[in-house]
Amino acid sequence: MDFILSSVLSCEDKRFEPVCKNLLPGIHLLRKPITVLSPKLGMFMTEVPYINQSHSMFVLFPAVQSDQDRYKWEIDHQSISGLIEKLTTEEGTDELRKVLDFSPQPPIENLILPDSFNLEYDLSIDELLQDLGIQQLLEPDHSSLSNFSDDDLHLGGAMYRAYVRVHSTHVTAGAINIFFTKNEGSFKSIEETNYSQYKQSFVWLIYDRLCHTILFIGVINKNLPQVSSSEQTASSSNTVELKQ
Repeated sequence: MDFILSSVLSCEDKRFEPVCKNLLPGIHLLRKPITVLSPKLGMFMTEVPYINQSHSMFVLFPAVQSDQDRYKWEIDHQSISGLIEKLTTEEGTDELRKVLDFSPQPPIENLILPDSFNLEYDLSIDELLQDLGIQQLLEPDHSSLSNFSDDDLHLGGAMYRAYVRVHSTHVTAGAINIFFTKNEGSFKSIEETNYSQYKQSFVWLIYDRLCHTILFIGVINKNLPQVSSSEQTASSSNTVELKQ
């Protein structure tokens, strides 16, 4: 039995365009973009709301307290690794959820916007199933498709790709999962990502506030040398929750 199962989430139409007058001149602002400071996490957080009221893109810039003025905070792109470490702790994750749903801090005067960027990330079958927590699918005679076939499920190959493209006029994000029971498959090779072209380092994510779900999350690190997409270890990941 051969089958291909694919799921795609795309945000490429006017309902999902960011409502930011600097990115889309002349568009009616339903909710203005804002930048707030989170001293607990040591970051500036910019929210770019979408016309769909429940979705926003958040950009998290690492920040440090000024040595001369303890009330002054500055962006420090060299601290991106420290910010990621904070966000991956249980305490950091809880605090991030709080500020995503409602930030207690007032907006700062200067809006901080990210560079335009493109990221694509592929995973092998082993990495894919491990991240999904279903490594058992690789075990012989372990999984079945009782509703479709009397035969056990054997995976001959699986491919996963997450991608995001943030430009001055649109934002597109998607995830593709393809499973094969016999023959291997592959995506078209993607271009190398040159991180040195970026002037900023930041964590970005697309968040659904109604469902309290991070749809996409990734990192731009301007301190990294040019690497191929297969060597990207923190560039893009995805926890898409598809609803019919």
